[in-house]
Amino acid sequence: MARSRTIKTISALIISMFVGAAILMMVAPAPLRPVPAPVAAMSDAQDVPGRAVYDTRTALQPLKWRNLVIHASAGQSSLPQRCHFIVHPPDEKGHCYVGATELWKSQTEGSHINVPGYDFNAISVGICVLGDFSSTPPGRPQYVALVGLVRELQYRFGISPGHVYYHSDLVRNSRSPGAVFPDISPFLLQTER
Repeated sequence: MARSRTIKTISALIISMFVGAAILMMVAPAPLRPVPAPVAAMSDAQDVPGRAVYDTRTALQPLKWRNLVIHASAGQSSLPQRCHFIVHPPDEKGHCYVGATELWKSQTEGSHINVPGYDFNAISVGICVLGDFSSTPPGRPQYVALVGLVRELQYRFGISPGHVYYHSDLVRNSRSPGAVFPDISPFLLQTER
């Protein structure tokens, strides 16, 4: 008799746990995720800037990438290949191409920044905007392509606005991406890791 009561009690507990779990699953809201910006709507370019994020030979490593660092080439011919992405100036039709370098395709750290005492290269995605922006800002198509790429990276890797830097934010004697480069902060996704 005691044995059948134990079995009934355990059975009732298991059934009530399943019913309770089912009710919680129906009532619980979905987790909040940042809404991706419609990058295609922001750009007149044929190439959607965010597509380059998925141009890899190996799986993306979302836990590795914690920062974005934006540079301008300003005549440094080796800088673009030390970064993960290159934002090209507009072609004759006004379209900008955003390309992933071999570093990004293999999910390898770059060598685009040197901050004493901190290995930013190990956890930062380097973005090189081709051009010299010390006296002339980038054109709208190139800037829109950059914003699209940055927002896609923020969305995909959960990078908050506080972890999107210009090179000059991290290296005191640097002016990269340039004295007249526009502020990107109003266009960043408000995400949290």
